[in-house]
Amino acid sequence: GDEKLDCFDSSCETAPISSQHEKQRFPKEPLHTDDAYHGGLMRSMALRVLSNALSLLWKNQPDTLVKVLKSSKSLTSRDFIQSLSEDLIGGTRLPAVVSGTRLASAHETTLATRSLKILADASPAVQQLVANPKSEEHPTLDLLSKNYETVRHDTLETESQSAYSALSRDIRTC
Repeated sequence: GDEKLDCFDSSCETAPISSQHEKQRFPKEPLHTDDAYHGGLMRSMALRVLSNALSLLWKNQPDTLVKVLKSSKSLTSRDFIQSLSEDLIGGTRLPAVVSGTRLASAHETTLATRSLKILADASPAVQQLVANPKSEEHPTLDLLSKNYETVRHDTLETESQSAYSALSRDIRTC
């Protein structure tokens, strides 16, 4: 017969998912079929997890984080750092513009900013990618500067200013 899964609150119901009528919990809120919505939601969650994990490791076990980053090619790769840097563009986007898209909002920009700062503090390779003193152009630093000068999001402003100060310390200005 039909068995119901225990649900810890009234926000879920059961629905068949296979020919054997196995059950899975689904939220009662409307389901979105739009890939952009789901992509944006997953990206936001991934940024939150990354930022929280990096913050906890940097605060409580910095030596472990340094070792992980030395052995990890993906977390210190140019593509990954560029992807995080591109999320800095979202600092000036209004929430209504981002809703239902894969674009970064001020919240995701804050998480990306925090993650970039920690990665650069813990890894000289990331520091070189973000703010190479031998380079004449620093697009990530430019975005951080723009974010702390123009955004109306207090946490993003604070994070951007902190990251900009830390990351630009070795850059000489003329």
